[in-house]
Amino acid sequence: MINLLPTQAKKIVRREHNMRLVAVLLLSLSFVALILLLMSVPTWLMLNYQTIGEEKDQVLLDEIAAERSGAEKELTETQRIIEHLSHKTSVRKHTAIIETLDQLGGTDILIDQFNFDAKGKLILTGIASTRAALSSFRDQVEGSDDFKSVDLPLSSLVQESEAAFTMTITLK
Repeated sequence: MINLLPTQAKKIVRREHNMRLVAVLLLSLSFVALILLLMSVPTWLMLNYQTIGEEKDQVLLDEIAAERSGAEKELTETQRIIEHLSHKTSVRKHTAIIETLDQLGGTDILIDQFNFDAKGKLILTGIASTRAALSSFRDQVEGSDDFKSVDLPLSSLVQESEAAFTMTITLK
């Protein structure tokens, strides 16, 4: 092959060739970069939506945790109430205690008032027809298996008849 171009023209042609080659390579690189950028957009969108979804899920989980905490408190309170209501104690009914005292007193003892307290004590107020009837009533109550102890102040035994009394009875 014969080279008809002068050296100076060959240099210009080679420089133009190199410039076109660089331009084509740069254009190709920019197309590749554009394609990579376009391909990363769906990934960015999915990541963004996932982050937003996680924030919404966290808010929902916080609400559920608050509801659960409230429900647990209500359940605990309900269980405490059920346990309290189903707790079987050996406490006697007040009616049975009153009937027992009425039987022990007979016709000589008139009981006016009963006061039960939380400590298992009964304060009994009434009138005895005689001092002997009151003393006998106290002895019968002390001898009963239903009561632990009986406290009758001596001041209640001062009057011979129609003696007003206040007696403290400790329940079993």
